[in-house]
Amino acid sequence: MTRRWVLLCVSLCLFAGQSAFGQVPVGRPTAKPVSTQKLVGFLKGKSEERRAEALAILDAAAVKQIPIAEALKETVERDLRLKRATLLTAQSMSRLALSERDEDIQFLVKLTESPDVNVAFVAAASLAERKDPELLPPIVSLAQRKEFAQSFGFRRCLVDAVAQVPDKLDKLAESPKAQEAVRKNDLRLRDLLGEDLQTSYDEGRHDAEDAALLVEVELDAAKEEQLAKNEQERVEKLSKTEADAEAAKKKSESVKKSAEDSKRLLDDQLKQLDRLLVRLEKEHGILERRAVENLESQN
Repeated sequence: MTRRWVLLCVSLCLFAGQSAFGQVPVGRPTAKPVSTQKLVGFLKGKSEERRAEALAILDAAAVKQIPIAEALKETVERDLRLKRATLLTAQSMSRLALSERDEDIQFLVKLTESPDVNVAFVAAASLAERKDPELLPPIVSLAQRKEFAQSFGFRRCLVDAVAQVPDKLDKLAESPKAQEAVRKNDLRLRDLLGEDLQTSYDEGRHDAEDAALLVEVELDAAKEEQLAKNEQERVEKLSKTEADAEAAKKKSESVKKSAEDSKRLLDDQLKQLDRLLVRLEKEHGILERRAVENLESQN
C-alpha cells in the first residue's frame, strides 16, 4: 500500500514536470504552435498519444482559454464515467489547476469528495500546487479517509501536498486573530498527522519556505536587472535624442547658410541686371535719336 502511494506521488511530480531527475517529457515535442481547435481535438480524441502531446504543451496561458479548460474537464469526467482513470487523467487535473476560473477550481474541489481515493488525492495534490491557503480545507479533508490511517504512503503524500501551502498562511496572517487561526490550523494538522509524520511535515514547510525565498531572490535579481536595462535604454534614448538634436541644429545652420548664400547670389544677379537695364536704356535712347535724325535728314 505504501509503495503504491509513493509511486502515485512520483507520477504526479513527473506529469507536473518537476521530477527530481530533471524535466520529464510527456508525448512527442511539438515543433510549432498548435491551434486551440487542434488542442481541443487532441484532448477529446481517442488517441492517448495525441492527448499526451496536447497535455505536454499546455501552460497557464493555454488553460486560460475556456475551450481548453472545458475540454480538460470533459475528458476527466469521461475517464471517471468509463472507470478508466489513468495518469493522463491525473495530468489533466493538474493542468486544470492552472486555470484562473473559479468554476474550474471548484470542479477539482468537488473531485476531492470522490469515492475513488486515487481521484480524490490527485485532485487535492493538483489544488495544492496552487499554494492557495483558501484551498486547504478540501485538501486536509482527505485526512478523514480510512486510507489516511491505514497507509503511511497516503499520509506521507498528503503531508507533502499540504506542506506546500502553510508558509503562505504565515505571510498572509498579519493580524493577531489571523495568527491565532494559523496556529490552531497548524496544531490541528499536527494532531491529524501524528508524531511519525510531523518531521516530514516540518521538512516540507522548510522546503516550501526555501523555495519561496529562492523565488523572492530571483525576483529581486530580475527586478534589478530590469531596472538596469531600463536605465541603459533611457541613457541610450537620451544620447540618441541629443545626437538627433545636434544633427538637426547643424542641418538648420546649413540650411540657413545656404539661404544666405542664395540671397547674396540673387542680389548680385539683380545688380548685374540693373546695370544691364541702364545700359540698354541708354543704347535705346541713342538709337531713338539717330532714327529721328535720319528721318529729318531725308525730309
